[in-house]
Amino acid sequence: MLLGRVIGTVWATRKDEKLEKPILTPSTKEAVGTHDQPISPAELVARGAVTQRLWDEIADRALALFQVGQEWARTRGLILVDTKYEFGLDNESRLWLIDEIHTPDSSRYWIADGSEERFRRGEDQRMLDKEFFRQWLIRERSWQGDGPPPEIPDEVRARIAGRYCDLVEQVTGEAPALRVGDTRARIEAALRQRGYL
Repeated sequence: MLLGRVIGTVWATRKDEKLEKPILTPSTKEAVGTHDQPISPAELVARGAVTQRLWDEIADRALALFQVGQEWARTRGLILVDTKYEFGLDNESRLWLIDEIHTPDSSRYWIADGSEERFRRGEDQRMLDKEFFRQWLIRERSWQGDGPPPEIPDEVRARIAGRYCDLVEQVTGEAPALRVGDTRARIEAALRQRGYL
């Protein structure tokens, strides 16, 4: 059973203003090609998707993960602005954290240096995630995730790859080892080596 997303958001009241504490904004996990839907914790419990006890456990784990993620980001000169965590239950009703966490696909990061000053001046934050690509899709292709994705020019693809490389290096302290070749084959080989396939 896939329970969906729990997103910890720490910036919101005035554009880029930090809230006192993170909030959880759960959503349902919808079929591929459709958007996940926001849902309140009370509605999740009322629908029987989770018990109150299970929701409390999910919330505690999500907030703890978010705190650790923020602390790590701070050591790397970044601000973990918000993120998503996906949880699910296995056949024995054990709770699992699934999917990637704290990646540019699941999180928004800002450059910490100068962030407060940019906020005071009402300037946009320096982002190190894929938000610039989302904005490009909206601005240049009028695409917000509905229908077939548009063609992406190689120049934009190269900028995306550069952002991801910058983020990996900033977060881990090491430049990513980039290799030309069949990415799918490398992923499958890694999964086989670990016994997942």
